Amino acid sequence: MNDRKVKVTIGGLLHDIGKIVYRDERSKKNHSYAGKEFIEKNISSLNDKEIIDQIFYHHSDMLSNATLEENSLAYVTYIADNISAGTDRRKNEGDDERGFDVGLELQSVFNILNSNNEKKTYDGKTFEKEDVNYPKDGKGAIDRELYKNIKLKIKNALNGVNISKESINSILEVFEATSTFVPSSTNKEEIADISIFDHSKMTAAIGACILEYLEANNINDYKNELQKNA
Repeated sequence: MNDRKVKVTIGGLLHDIGKIVYRDERSKKNHSYAGKEFIEKNISSLNDKEIIDQIFYHHSDMLSNATLEENSLAYVTYIADNISAGTDRRKNEGDDERGFDVGLELQSVFNILNSNNEKKTYDGKTFEKEDVNYPKDGKGAIDRELYKNIKLKIKNALNGVNISKESINSILEVFEATSTFVPSSTNKEEIADISIFDHSKMTAAIGACILEYLEANNINDYKNELQKNA
């Protein structure tokens, strides 16, 4: 695994970290800004321009006004996020502050399996292996304090984690432990049954595959290939 594949994988894992920050702080800044600032201020070991660009520019409204190198990894994570969101069945690309409910709980993926029409949800909590968090009928318990706790755990766990192949599993474990039971999207009009953990690892995996394709085919203009001709 070369350095760029390491960075695109880490960038994919971290690209939505701003959602956790936003849901705690409820600032006026969107989750791309929130994620960028969180890494820059709190996790100096991962404060790398190629990683920061993936966090900041993974939505089209930000990317379209960016001045980036044509082979920036931000283009890879942008298209990987879109593909991942499509597998999540998401229709909208927006931020939590625009018509979304930041207190929305994670729903069970089994609600619609085999023509089911159930309404089971998970309590919002960090992942404890000795405590099975079964989905329950009705609304699950989730609050702003949970996101504050998740943000603190991520900050403490990732501080000092370096940019290397060996760190990828560590970052995966941190997100599994903290983000398994919080939804990726809090759009009330869509099914919120994909966690931040699942969406982030899917985006990272797709991004790594896209980068392999680009390198194997000697494609260096990512902007044209992945944004203009997406």
